[in-house]
Amino acid sequence: MAEKYIAVLGYGVNCSAANNHLAFQAGHEIAAHGYTVCAGNLGGTFEQAYKGAKSIAGATMAVLESSNTAPTPLCDEVLYAADTDKKHRLIAEMAAGAIVIGGGPGTNKLLSRLLDMHKIVVAIRGSGGVADGNLDQRLTVEADVVTAVSYIVGNAGSRGIG
Repeated sequence: MAEKYIAVLGYGVNCSAANNHLAFQAGHEIAAHGYTVCAGNLGGTFEQAYKGAKSIAGATMAVLESSNTAPTPLCDEVLYAADTDKKHRLIAEMAAGAIVIGGGPGTNKLLSRLLDMHKIVVAIRGSGGVADGNLDQRLTVEADVVTAVSYIVGNAGSRGIG
């Protein structure tokens, strides 16, 4: 059986305490459902999601742009892409879905790619940035991480992507 991934999108730096908590909770919930946390960076939201998965011995994977970036011990697997576009393509192809917690321009680019590939993307209401500002009707909005992960897991199988 192919490994199952849920991507976490958000801020790589300048992440609020509230968003750090949401990201930790997202990683925990993703791992609790048997999915691997997948992200395109190491700090901020992503680091917290990895920590949440690891808190219950869940699996993690980072897709990074440069092989010069030292991986963190929080990541079980690291893939390297030649540039941002290839990184986003890899994440979008692998992920059954994604959770958006805040996020800036990079998040918005990956979000668009995921939606164009008909992936399930859930934004966490109130987390700021792209999660609150994107008006794409293909984006599902939820108030909490537990509901968001359950929604992705429940719908990924019906689309043959989970």
